[in-house]
Amino acid sequence: MKTNRGILFAGQPGTGKTLTLDVIMNQFRGYTRIYATAETLCGRHLIREMYSVARKLSPAIIVIEDIDTLGASEDDEAYRTPLLGEILTALNSVEKNDNILTIATTNYPDSLDIALRDRPGRFDCRINFDVPDKIAREGILKHSLKHFKFKKNEIDMSRLVSATEGFTGAWITELIQTSFSYALRDNTKKPTISNQNLTCALKIVKENRNLARKRNEEDNSPMY
Repeated sequence: MKTNRGILFAGQPGTGKTLTLDVIMNQFRGYTRIYATAETLCGRHLIREMYSVARKLSPAIIVIEDIDTLGASEDDEAYRTPLLGEILTALNSVEKNDNILTIATTNYPDSLDIALRDRPGRFDCRINFDVPDKIAREGILKHSLKHFKFKKNEIDMSRLVSATEGFTGAWITELIQTSFSYALRDNTKKPTISNQNLTCALKIVKENRNLARKRNEEDNSPMY
C-alpha cells in the first residue's frame, strides 16, 4: 500500500476538524509535523519548498488548513491559479512523497477543484465531520459542563439536547461558556450555572449563531 496518502477533512466550521488535527499532531511525536494555513502558503514556490523539506525529514505529516482558499476553481484548467497548480504537482508528481501523509481541511469541499476532490493519488480518503447528532450533543454538553459548578437538580439535559439541535460542537461549547458568564454575574465568589443562566445563554447564542450564518451566506453569495 502506498505511503503517500492524502486525507481530506470536510465539514462546516466548528465540527471538530481542527481539534482532531491537534490530537493527531500530538500523538505522532516521532514524525516531522508541518502545519500550514492557507495564508502562509500564498507566496510562489512555498508549497513546493514545504514538500521538499518534508521529503528530507520523512516520515512526516503535513497539515494544510482551509485548503479551499487555495484549491478552489471552476473545474476548468484555464482558470486554475498557480498556487493550485503547485498543490496538484506537490501531491502527485515525479518526486515521490513516500512516508508523507497530507491532511487538509475544508469548510467548502464542493468548491475544491475536481482534481483535488475527486482524484485518487492526491486525496485518497475524505472524512466528513457532520453536525453532532442527539447522542453526540449530550456528550459534548456533559463534557463542557464538567469544568464548571452547576445545579444538577435544576438542569434538564434532555431539554438542552433538543434545544441545541443543529449546533456544532463549537456552538455548544459557547453556550456553556456564556452560561458561566451569567453565573459569574450572579455570584462572583462561587459562580454556579443555573437553569436560568442556561436559558438566557441559549437565547443569546441562538441570536449570534443566526447572525453568523446570515453573514456567511452573504459572504459566499454569487456576485452579479
